[in-house]
Amino acid sequence: MIRVFFAEQGSKADLVATIDRMERFGEEVRARLLAQIEGYLAAGGPFAERWHVIGLGSRYLLDYAELNERWARWARTEVSGWSGDLSDAGPGPELLRENVRAHRPSSERNGRVSQARTISP
Repeated sequence: MIRVFFAEQGSKADLVATIDRMERFGEEVRARLLAQIEGYLAAGGPFAERWHVIGLGSRYLLDYAELNERWARWARTEVSGWSGDLSDAGPGPELLRENVRAHRPSSERNGRVSQARTISP
């Protein structure tokens, strides 16, 4: 993800390659986890007494893998419309507004205005 945040230091092709790697990472992690979980279920697997906590953790990891895949598909589509000059390639302010709209808590999306929140160190 660091390569994404500093993408203007390279080429559009470099950025697309990074996005592709992130999608493959998600696919590989998901495939490995599913194979491991299915192996546990088929053969009994180790630590049956811990399956409930393994289930919690593996759900997080599967969701994270899927997030990488989904984000990469979205990012690839977004970047495909950009010019080759990444220092001024895309609709920056509109993309940031879209991110805020899409990820604001639902209570704030219904007309409520929130105060700015800062993260203290």
